[in-house]
Amino acid sequence: MPKKVKAFQMIMLKKVKLYKIIMLKILNSYKMIQSKKLESHRKTLENVNSYKVITLKKVNDYKMIV
Repeated sequence: MPKKVKAFQMIMLKKVKLYKIIMLKILNSYKMIQSKKLESHRKTLENVNSYKVITLKKVNDYKMIV
């Protein structure tokens, strides 16, 4: 194999490896963001559920009084 071709292949390999590493980092940060969004979504769900429970209790108390 000519040296130029070999050098070119090495450069391409390095670029591909770099690209893979960058893509992995992007993917991981994206997953982190997604999981954080999910976590906040779960928190809002918990808030909504606790709100429902509170309103239900209020309604039940109101019925008891009436």
